Amino acid sequence: MKHLATAALTGLLLSAPVHAQMTPASCAASLGALTAPLGLTLTVLPEEEDGTCVLRDLSIEEGRIRYIVDELRWRLDGMAALLASGALLDRAEISARGVYIVGATGMPSFDYLLEAQARAGEGIAVDFLATQAAGEVVLDRFDVDFPGENAVSVRMRMEGVSVADPEAALIRAFEIAVTSHGLFETYALMPLGQMLLSDSELIEPQVEGYRNAALSAVEGLPEAIFPATSRAALAALLQDMPNPAGTLSVELDAPDGLPLRQVSAVTGPFGARPVTDPATLFAGARLIVSYDRTGGE
Repeated sequence: MKHLATAALTGLLLSAPVHAQMTPASCAASLGALTAPLGLTLTVLPEEEDGTCVLRDLSIEEGRIRYIVDELRWRLDGMAALLASGALLDRAEISARGVYIVGATGMPSFDYLLEAQARAGEGIAVDFLATQAAGEVVLDRFDVDFPGENAVSVRMRMEGVSVADPEAALIRAFEIAVTSHGLFETYALMPLGQMLLSDSELIEPQVEGYRNAALSAVEGLPEAIFPATSRAALAALLQDMPNPAGTLSVELDAPDGLPLRQVSAVTGPFGARPVTDPATLFAGARLIVSYDRTGGE
C-alpha cells in the first residue's frame, strides 16, 4: 500500500487491460493491474457482480504487517483494444470497505486476537476514481477514511499522458489534505520514534532537538517554492508534534505544469525514487501549505 495514489493512477491508466464491460474473465485479467503497482501477488479469483469485480475476505501479509480487506470492488471502462496495444483506460473506479491494518506475528493465536481487537472499531474505507480523455488523466477521487476524524484525500490532473513516453506527462494540478486526530499517532509515531529515539539518553531533549532541527530545515526552504505562509504552516504542524490535531493541506501551484519526469527517477514510474532536493523536485512550481488546527489546543 506504499505510494498508492501515484502507483495506482499510473499503473491502472497506463498498463491495465481494457474491457468495455467487466466480465468474470476481464475481472480475473484486470486483477494484476490492481496488485502489480503495490507489489502484491494474489492467488484468489474475483467474482463479477452486476458488471463490477469483487474480492472478499482478503488477508495480505507484508513483513510484520497484515492488511485485511473485507471487500474490494473495481470497474475498469475503456476502449476495446488489445492488451498489447497499451491503450489508456477511460475510467478506473475502485472501492474497499472493512480495511484493517494489524500486526503479523507468525503466531496464529496472537494474530487471531490482534484481528479481533482491531474489529472492535470501524474499518478503513477507500474510494478511488480516475478518468482519462485524449491523454488528460484526472484523479477525481482518492479518499481514505480512517476511524474517527481521520482522513486522507488526494486530487490530481495530468496532461500529455502517453504510453510511448509516460514521464513526458505534465502534472497540472495536485492537492492533498490529511486530517489527523490520532492518525499520526496510530500509524506513524511508533515506527518514527523507534527509528529516531535512543534509550541511552533522556527522551524529551531528543524530541526537542529533532523538532528544532526540523524547524530550522523548514525555515531554510526556498522562498520561491515554499512561500512564507507555507513555511509558517509547516512550523505550526511541527510545534504540535507528536500530537497534531487538525488538517494539513498541500496544493501545487504550477502555471506551466510540473513535468512528471522531474519528480521521478530515470528508471520510470514504477519503483522510482524521487529526488529529495525540493529546489530540484519542484522547480517552476510553488507549494501552498495550510494547517488548520482543530482540537489541538
